[in-house]
Amino acid sequence: MMNTTMDEKQLVETHYQALRFLFERNSTAAREHFVYAISEKTLECDTFRGLAACSPGRIATDEQIQAIYLTRKSFGDLTYKAFQHESREYNVQLRERKFTTPEPECIYQTKFFGVDIPIHFVDNLCAAAAASYMNGGLYDRALKALDGAGDKPSVHLMRAALYYRTSRWMDLIAAIEPLRNAAIVDEYGATAVDAQGTAVPNVLFHELAYLLLHTAQTHLGNSDNSKEVFDTLTKSRFTAVSGEAHRMLGMIARTNGDEKTAQQHFAMGVALSRSDELLRVQGDRTEYLRITNADLISRRESYWDVSTEPSLEMEQRTELDTHRSDLLAKGKAELARQIGMANVKAQIATLENTLRINEEFKKRNLAVAERTNHLMFVGPPGTGKTTIARVVTDIFGGTGVCRLPKIVEVSRQDLVAEYRGQSGPKTQAMIDKALGGVLFIDEAYNLVQSTGDGQMDALGQEAVDALLKAMEDNRDDLVVIIAGYEKELKQFLSTNDGLTSRFNTTITFETYSPEEIADIAEVIATGRSLILDAAAKASIVNAVRDMVGVTDDKRKKLIDKAGNGRFARNIIEKAEGYKNSRFFGAQELGRLSSEEMQTLIASDVESAIAEIRKNLR
Repeated sequence: MMNTTMDEKQLVETHYQALRFLFERNSTAAREHFVYAISEKTLECDTFRGLAACSPGRIATDEQIQAIYLTRKSFGDLTYKAFQHESREYNVQLRERKFTTPEPECIYQTKFFGVDIPIHFVDNLCAAAAASYMNGGLYDRALKALDGAGDKPSVHLMRAALYYRTSRWMDLIAAIEPLRNAAIVDEYGATAVDAQGTAVPNVLFHELAYLLLHTAQTHLGNSDNSKEVFDTLTKSRFTAVSGEAHRMLGMIARTNGDEKTAQQHFAMGVALSRSDELLRVQGDRTEYLRITNADLISRRESYWDVSTEPSLEMEQRTELDTHRSDLLAKGKAELARQIGMANVKAQIATLENTLRINEEFKKRNLAVAERTNHLMFVGPPGTGKTTIARVVTDIFGGTGVCRLPKIVEVSRQDLVAEYRGQSGPKTQAMIDKALGGVLFIDEAYNLVQSTGDGQMDALGQEAVDALLKAMEDNRDDLVVIIAGYEKELKQFLSTNDGLTSRFNTTITFETYSPEEIADIAEVIATGRSLILDAAAKASIVNAVRDMVGVTDDKRKKLIDKAGNGRFARNIIEKAEGYKNSRFFGAQELGRLSSEEMQTLIASDVESAIAEIRKNLR
């Protein structure tokens, strides 16, 4: 008894009479006695318990449960004294507990999946008080109430509820663990057992443990494994659980773009349990799952307030924008480093500008004409088509055309099999590797080869058919670049109308000029720690000039047959060998300067060119 103007005898008598009225189901008279005691500034816990017990259904209000909690140190004391009073009055032995005065029992409705907590003992009281504080948004007080409680299922459940309501998913996962084996407890807080002495499981708490665990996992981005659990829980006999399972399945479907399935789940959920959450998401089609991670949760400005948490979507968008900017810069830098290619660079710049303007149109919700992003690179070998395909991959990644900055480089042998029925799967396997990025097919016309007997190359055609189907099925997730000689590529496209319509952007690669090939050779030499002296470089220019006007029996330029850029690489590699032979035996290597050992002279280069040209014939 604390702070009362009534003496203890009066207080016990008043409490006893109130309990007798409760026993007689005269809640009005009982309430009058409890209110009278409170008006006398009684701060006994059991007085507030009794007042709550007078409520319809013995359901305690938030004010009542918090008053009971704040006076919990005297929990049960006054009622025990009332029992003693009755024992003296009616000679009832306390140990027999044959009283006509009941315990002032009440219940708190947590508003958490239909869970009600009977206030039989202090741990349940702490759990109920925590729920009440949560319902009022007083999360720190709720946590304090739970931290002061013992190891009881109701306490563990309300701790899980605290983290659930504040979207602290990692904490929720940890809090759920004790609920997996939760048992029924009796009115004294002891674990209930069956005839065999085995703890009686609390099925509702078990199902809530799985529901909450997989709700947390889903919000952490792991919904694939959770859908099966939610599907099982839709069959729960607890309608609050089954309804919420439908809500989660609906939210997963909506977030994955399937609003029809989402609405079906919401409707089934509402039929089971008309929760505010279900009704809200059913009506608001703009509400999606908020996916997050432990790092973002830890960066909240306010511990309990999810609205102060950085958005994963915004973080990813920022990261994506940075990544795209880096890719675009990388692609443009690589393009700028290429020697020559003035025409190619201009075409790539036009392509990039078009893509960026289209992206800005989309941001402003302006209509953008549908277009294919597949490309055709035409030109002789060694003119940088593969290099530029890699550059375009970075630019496409940087402008959002490709979600992944990857390129898969293939030729006929990678797509065409040896037997009928195998080319399709073989081609599809390479397409699957390229999805999200670029599939680059060099000398694409070799896919369908002449059989010599007028028959169709069935193996190659099977690969082309698989390619066309993939380009249609993955029109927004696959870019195909084909490369080779212009005449042969046009002939290849003419064999199938589907091919022609898909490759309407052509980038033309021209034979390098003599000066450009010499510049390329100099870059290659530098990369090998070699020095190409002026005379040697002039020898390359002169040799290429001689080759430009020479063609083979198929009217292919000799410089193209030599491979343009590859010709420059071959010159340097072979010239290095001639340089080394020139030094061997002439004098001790130790007497040579580093510059002498590194320098390629005209005779080295001329010998290399002569050897290469001899092999071209």
